[in-house]
Amino acid sequence: MSGSTFGPDSNPISCPRAGPPTAPTPGPVRAKAPDLGATLGILLSLCLMKARLMWQNLLAKRSRWSLLVFAVAAGGLALSIGAGSVDFLDLLERVFFLREAVRWLLAMGLVYLVVLVFTSDLIMGHTLNAGQLSTDHAYLASLPVPPLAMLGTRVFERVVTDWPGFLFLWSGFVGIACRGGFAWFPFLVGGLLFVQVQILIVLGVILLSSLLHRMARPATVNNAFSLLGYLSAFAVLLPHVAISSQPREALTWLFFHVDRWMGSVGLLLRPARWLTDCLLDAAAGGGGSEFLAWQGFWLAGVGVGAGLFLAMDRAHWLTWVHPGLARRAAGPARAWLGGLWRKDLQLLRSDFNLLSNSLFMPITIIAVQVAVFRGQFHAFGLTHAMNMLAAAALYFCLFGPLNAVGSEGQAISLLETLPLSPSRLIRHKTLFWSVLAELFFLPAALATGRYLGLGPADQAVLMLWLAALIPGMVWVAISLSAIFPRFEGKVLQQRSSIEAKALAPLALGLALPLKDLSAASGMGALTFLLLALSLHHKAVECLAGRLDPERSLAPRFRAPDAFLAILVVLGLQGFAGNVARALSPEAALSLWPWFFAYLVSMMVLARTTWTYARDRFPAPAAALGFRRCGVSSLLLGLGGAGGLLLLARSYLEHLDASGFGVFAQTADAWQVSVAVAGPEWSLAVAGIALCLVAPMVEELFFRGFVDQAFRDLGWTSLGGVLAGACFFAAQHPPLSMPMTFLLGIVTATLFRRSGSLWPGILLHAAYNAGILAIHASHF
Repeated sequence: MSGSTFGPDSNPISCPRAGPPTAPTPGPVRAKAPDLGATLGILLSLCLMKARLMWQNLLAKRSRWSLLVFAVAAGGLALSIGAGSVDFLDLLERVFFLREAVRWLLAMGLVYLVVLVFTSDLIMGHTLNAGQLSTDHAYLASLPVPPLAMLGTRVFERVVTDWPGFLFLWSGFVGIACRGGFAWFPFLVGGLLFVQVQILIVLGVILLSSLLHRMARPATVNNAFSLLGYLSAFAVLLPHVAISSQPREALTWLFFHVDRWMGSVGLLLRPARWLTDCLLDAAAGGGGSEFLAWQGFWLAGVGVGAGLFLAMDRAHWLTWVHPGLARRAAGPARAWLGGLWRKDLQLLRSDFNLLSNSLFMPITIIAVQVAVFRGQFHAFGLTHAMNMLAAAALYFCLFGPLNAVGSEGQAISLLETLPLSPSRLIRHKTLFWSVLAELFFLPAALATGRYLGLGPADQAVLMLWLAALIPGMVWVAISLSAIFPRFEGKVLQQRSSIEAKALAPLALGLALPLKDLSAASGMGALTFLLLALSLHHKAVECLAGRLDPERSLAPRFRAPDAFLAILVVLGLQGFAGNVARALSPEAALSLWPWFFAYLVSMMVLARTTWTYARDRFPAPAAALGFRRCGVSSLLLGLGGAGGLLLLARSYLEHLDASGFGVFAQTADAWQVSVAVAGPEWSLAVAGIALCLVAPMVEELFFRGFVDQAFRDLGWTSLGGVLAGACFFAAQHPPLSMPMTFLLGIVTATLFRRSGSLWPGILLHAAYNAGILAIHASHF
């Protein structure tokens, strides 16, 4: 807990309760300092042990397939960032023809990226918060380990776990070094420079952390770094806002003031300039004298950092224990809040991380946006003010309510002994965070409306809309925090699992487009309400069964879980459409918003269905329906596909003749795909995705999971088949719904008749292949 006297690196047994400051606790008795070879051997052993522990920890939390998916996604994102850095470099070289100016601009950009990585680590609690850099530092400090070996182990852990650095720095370094085409030498140079920069960053982090933990208590350090994270975010936000609001003026000013960088600023930027020259000249041999200058600077930095660390170790700063605090006599006090309200308020007051990230940051972002983009908001009016405030409320929910249940920590065991039902606990936390959000955001909405010059009616609409929106968003976030809590997390951002962080923006995003009384907003509000009710039901179930997790893992497919998954899929479709309409009304009419939402839905459904069955059945594949079937069932599936295709061809041609442009939409999507990836890759991806992956995943979920859940509910007759077909059709574009409804009926009937998914998968794959052929014949 943030108010605790003891930190993760402290030893509470040897800490006195009160009294004047004591002498530093002697560190562990170490053997005579080994030579360099022995130190390197110990360092290698510790790094191997650390790597094995981290890998086993990953496998305990994630399956190998999920790790592979994460690795592929991270690699793709890094590749896109590297390509973007190359495009940005080409743009600078075309706009600013002077080579010197371009290199100085890139040096400044490099400094900005380093600050971005440092700030992202700070905000996410990855490094500077107590215990985050090296979770077993107290254990390592008790071993007869040379200080340099312990330092090297902490540096190793930081470098291999710093995914923001991998995404932003490594991808940019390698992309710029290999901008003329992939070659091993530039690739290795970019990787080497990335590792060197990371080592310098982590040395600074370790030294700063050790200094502050020597000077202040862990709770004070945590709160100080929370405020520092709040302030340091502006080092990233303000340059981005300034350049994005007036890019031409900002770049012109930078270009014509290059001569000013030759003074003291140029001296500070000189190492970044050496590094930039090394990256730009990597293909030609690494930069020559600039490479040597950078290596000298890096060696000097590492030497100074290691020397300071040795001095801190010799002074026992790394094992320092602060004396206990004298307990102040507490007189009678009037508390205007009591019970759970007082407990949550005390937690909020004591944890500056909670205050800064969930309250101060969104309010500050609103103020900065209004101040910078005031002219643009005047032009757009109420709708854009709503978008801005809704985005701030979403940010608030992602940090505060989303971690509310997990923030209880070990106190959740105490709450479970009280006469407090899970439903009442969720209601209390929803009310607490809703009141808190209303107190902050409603005055902000009023001030925003007045500052932007909105009329009294628009100001009233803005405040009433936000007052109604906030409780719903908080309710959903609280429910997700109860479904995916992490009571063992050490900082705020770790109090909910990665599943909660991934699902929360999608679920909360459904509420953002609800801005009027139109039919579309009404359907969106109904979907959001049903999703909130389903999440609340699931949250109550998870909290009630926390101490008995096997109770919720009975070998059966439950209808409430199926409904929740269906609502998530429908929410993804609605969210993608709303984002497309906000960005480009023309793009919203195409197939691309549906395609991207469908792609995400497939990944979510595949993971959800398989994980659900794996946790409940000894043979998950057989439980889902991957069983043997007769040849007659397979032939029946092929025959059904042929009949559906004949009907689909007549239906699509009738729609196209009626002016709906069915084939024109597909042709436009195909042309965009060919322009991006070429005809061969486009055809291969379309064939694999629509004729292999989609039939497998959709049959796995809608028949293997949903249909069996409906039968478990008692819908064993035609009603269950029709309900499943309706939900299956709702996942597809409107013009495709009639045919997908029929497809759902036929595949569900085949599944119930044969007891196997294979006939339905074969029918589905053949049907999709035929639909592709029908559309291709009209290109």
